[in-house]
Amino acid sequence: METITRENSRKAYSDIKPKLSEKKRQIFEIIVALGEATPQQLVEMFNESNINYNVNVASRFTELREAGYIKILGNKLNEKSNKLNAVYTPTTKDERINIINKKYQEFTDIKNELINDLNLNLSPLTKENVVKQLMKINILISNLTK
Repeated sequence: METITRENSRKAYSDIKPKLSEKKRQIFEIIVALGEATPQQLVEMFNESNINYNVNVASRFTELREAGYIKILGNKLNEKSNKLNAVYTPTTKDERINIINKKYQEFTDIKNELINDLNLNLSPLTKENVVKQLMKINILISNLTK
């Protein structure tokens, strides 16, 4: 079963590889190769191999999770810090589609609420802030399809 899962992960990776930025791609390649990983594991790997990796690994994990490329598999005790760390694994194509659809709906709902707010008798400053939030939501929506 694990072999099939790894094969599916590698196939899914080959389908999405060109769509990722360099930093995200590097992190994602490692997660796919390992099958599962924590951000802390990757930081330790970079430190042990003397790789000068100046990107915030945890941020890349969050971005990959938010975009539906990886999901939380469970938790693992970090023996050094004695804290639980989230373990991530690549998603399947169908899982990613479901995640994107859910995020799209969430962002669209927020966007609609902001548009409704603009129709109220708001102060110019409040309207400006609502417009800024709308622009951020539009960017998040467009990023879902990248």
